Amino acid sequence: MRIQWTPILWGMAWIAILTGGAWLRFHDLASRPFHADEAVNALKLAELRESGVARYDPHHYHGNTLWILSHGFLQLHPGADHKQPSEDSLRSFSALTGWLILFIPLACRKTLGNAASLAWGIILSGSPGLLAINRSYIHESLFILCTISGIACMEMASRSRHTVAWAIAAGVSWGLMVSTKESWPLVLFCLSVGYGMTTLLLKRTQPHDPARPGIRSPILGWAIGTALISAVAMYSSWGHHPLGVRDALRVFFIYENDPGHSKPWYYFLRLLFGSERLGRWATAESMLIPFIVMGCYAVARNATKHPTHLSWAIATLALIGIHSVIPYKTPWLMTLPFVGISFIAAIGIQWFLECRIPRSLLLATLLILSLIWIGSGYRSAILLPEHRTNRYSYSPTSPDLVRMVEQIERIASIHPDHGSIPIDVIFPEGDNYWPLPWYLRDYKNTAWRISIPEQIRTPIVITPVDMKEALTHNMATDYTCEMRGLRAGMILCLMIRQDLWTKLMESRNNQIDGPRPPLMPSGILGDS
Repeated sequence: MRIQWTPILWGMAWIAILTGGAWLRFHDLASRPFHADEAVNALKLAELRESGVARYDPHHYHGNTLWILSHGFLQLHPGADHKQPSEDSLRSFSALTGWLILFIPLACRKTLGNAASLAWGIILSGSPGLLAINRSYIHESLFILCTISGIACMEMASRSRHTVAWAIAAGVSWGLMVSTKESWPLVLFCLSVGYGMTTLLLKRTQPHDPARPGIRSPILGWAIGTALISAVAMYSSWGHHPLGVRDALRVFFIYENDPGHSKPWYYFLRLLFGSERLGRWATAESMLIPFIVMGCYAVARNATKHPTHLSWAIATLALIGIHSVIPYKTPWLMTLPFVGISFIAAIGIQWFLECRIPRSLLLATLLILSLIWIGSGYRSAILLPEHRTNRYSYSPTSPDLVRMVEQIERIASIHPDHGSIPIDVIFPEGDNYWPLPWYLRDYKNTAWRISIPEQIRTPIVITPVDMKEALTHNMATDYTCEMRGLRAGMILCLMIRQDLWTKLMESRNNQIDGPRPPLMPSGILGDS
């Protein structure tokens, strides 16, 4: 009876993982404003929709693959506005790619084993870090999917009879990976280190084992050739912008580190296992430590039988080491190494299940830990996506920005030019105003300035609050200032020309049931 029910139980478990993982990724995607990086990607997609060409910029942006694929996705999305896609429509593409990652453990269950594949699926499904990027319109979800898919396909190419087909699939995946983010050389380098060290270790232990599966030169040739074709197609926007291929190579000679993202070498370890935001409380990832330790032991012990497992484990350690050395660090850079960490932990869980531990006790413990793990992901992604205790909330945009845009819409409605109302955005620090360009995208008469005009009489002026006094000397008329938050440490001053402010108040007084002003003016600015 147990044998008959086992496939049904495994199937039900996978249905629960895929269903729960989908809900955690797609539920209420519009609950928070766009992050600065999301706004950049959204406007690059808008440029692709308008011109039909994805133009790669080596100075500021990642590869074209996210915009090209999400453009096609929106064409098929039944609920998306193709001309003006909303935040949740754009994020749904990242949610889809994040959900597809869950199928990789399922596809690898024959080489991993049912227990390890199921454990890996649960860890990926409820990971707080993965959920954070899967619910954001950034490149990381697609980058991880392409990377792990390429690894899985190469593993199948070394074992399957259809080696060329799997090698081509791996090449396509890695070509898309290359054209998604500029960090692809680090990934391929670490994968090469893992494969090379594994090969050397196995040659020393079993130098005469011709039956051992491995990556042969023809397989590698097919994969590399297909990867080059895929990457060139994406960077050149299917041949419409050939200079994109040149720019993709130039990026490695003009790269500059952003001091604002510089972190100490132990940043990722503290992020996973000892976040300062949570005080003395252990993080959810701390539960994986015993399984990671046992997974490393199991991978090393079974290296001859499963060399790919050892190769992926070494590559993961190398990737963590390289990212720890490089000063530039953000929470989402840890997500790809975490996929490798979760893989090792899943191997460790399977090793525990094979030990002489009472099965009922072990299964009950794993069930409790799974519930805690999923609950942690739910808390991080759904309940408190931008709370100060959320380790993966990185420089979030304040909801106050949305209220500021709503106020601008009300001002534009009473201005003669309506949507063409002139707006001055004055930021001396250059592009520190993101994601404002996304939220002001419908106002085509917006000027983005890094210096103060000689005379200020524009209907609406947006500037950092510490610039308010400097602007006072150049004002040709009176303004009312409202304070609005952009992000932590960045307060904006929404300056509304006094005649428009008076007209707005009169229009509201004439509306009996109309909404009240969300914020009273903090002061009137005029000639000094």
